[in-house]
Amino acid sequence: MVSLRVPASTANLGPGFDCLGCALSLYLRCAFELRPAGEVSISGCPPEYNNPENLLYRAYLAGLDHLGLPATGLAVEAASDIPYARGLGSSAATIAAGIGAAYLLHGRTLDRPAIFRMTARMEGHPDNAAPAVLGGLRAAMQEEGNLYEVELALSDSLQWTALIPDFELPTTKARGVLPASLPRADAVYNLSHAMLLMKAMEMGDLPLLHAALRDRIHQPHRLPLISGGEAVWQAAQAFGAAVFLSGAGPTLMCIHKDSSFAPAIQMHLPEGWRPLPLQPDQAGIQQG
Repeated sequence: MVSLRVPASTANLGPGFDCLGCALSLYLRCAFELRPAGEVSISGCPPEYNNPENLLYRAYLAGLDHLGLPATGLAVEAASDIPYARGLGSSAATIAAGIGAAYLLHGRTLDRPAIFRMTARMEGHPDNAAPAVLGGLRAAMQEEGNLYEVELALSDSLQWTALIPDFELPTTKARGVLPASLPRADAVYNLSHAMLLMKAMEMGDLPLLHAALRDRIHQPHRLPLISGGEAVWQAAQAFGAAVFLSGAGPTLMCIHKDSSFAPAIQMHLPEGWRPLPLQPDQAGIQQG
C-alpha cells in the first residue's frame, strides 16, 4: 500500500487566465493498494463513482500506459478537503494522485515533471496541474505541443482566504460565457496587469495587487453567474482584500494582510458562504 497527498490549487489569478496558479493548503489524501485486473474499489466518494470510470482510476491507467505497464485493479481509500466544482483544482488533484499511484505502486519514484505533463494534458489546465504537482506559485504554458512551467516568487507577508459558497459552478458553464475573441485593447490590458501582478506577488505589494488582479477576459463574464458574488466581492474589498475569481469559480479568493479578515468578513457573507483561511503549499504532490 502507498499513500499520496495532493494540494488544491487556485488558477487564473485575475489576468493570468489559463497560465497562472498557486497551490493551497487543502488536500486530497489517498491510500492505494494493487488488486487483480478488473477489480476496482474506491471509498470516500459517492457510491455512483465507485467504478472503473472514476477519474482517479482512469488517471492511474493513464500512468500505467505511460510507463508501459499492463492495467491492474486498484483499491483506493480517498479523503478530500477540496470542495468539488468550486474552482479549487479538485480535478487536477485527482488526476495527479492517480498518475502518482501508478509510479509508486510499481516501484518508481515520483517523476514530478512527467506527472505534471500528464496531468496537464489529461485535465486540460496546466495552470492547475503545475501547482498541484509541483507546489508554489507557478506560470505554465503550452507551445507547439510542449508544456513549460516556472516557479514565481511569492511573498510570505500575504495572507489568503477563500470565500466558498455552498453551490457548484460547472467549468463547462463558466467557459460557455467567455467571448470567442478579444479587442486588442483588452489583450494589452490583461498582459500589462499580469506582468505587474507577478511583481506584486513577489513584493507583497497589496495596493498593487488590488489593481493588478483586474482582468477583461473572464471575471466580468463569470461573476454574474455566481449568486451573491458581486456583493461578496465588494464586501471583501471593503475589508481591504485584493479579490479574484478562483479558477472558473464560484469561490472568490482574497489576498490580504489582516489576520482578522476571515472573522470580520464572515458577518457580511450571504447565507451559504464561508471564509476559509489558507496558506500557499510549497510541496505539491507528496508520498505519505
